[in-house]
Amino acid sequence: MALSKVQQVEGFLENTRSPEEFAAFFSEAGRYRLGNAPTVVGRAAIKEASARFLKGIRSANHDVKGIWEHDGTVAAEMVVTYVKQDGKEVSLPCLSVFEFDGDEFGRLNIYIDPGPLASG
Repeated sequence: MALSKVQQVEGFLENTRSPEEFAAFFSEAGRYRLGNAPTVVGRAAIKEASARFLKGIRSANHDVKGIWEHDGTVAAEMVVTYVKQDGKEVSLPCLSVFEFDGDEFGRLNIYIDPGPLASG
């Protein structure tokens, strides 16, 4: 039996640890936006954007507070706790909206303020 869209998103949030794994969830023409950064288009560009972001991060843990599906779009409200390269933890509220293209992500918009990750 195929996974539901909510189950696919949950698996993505729980198990994605590398830029390759991150990008593999997207369609070839997928679109990705983190915070107020420009939208990145295409699986290869999404992989590069993920790699750039993860350079400053040791790990990320997603504490999902709620997850909803409507007409093939999944929204997940969470608190993401990042461990930075210096070992400091930063927890940030986040809402991610996943629009599907078949069984892959056609668009992912992550509504988060990543500014605290850059500050001391």
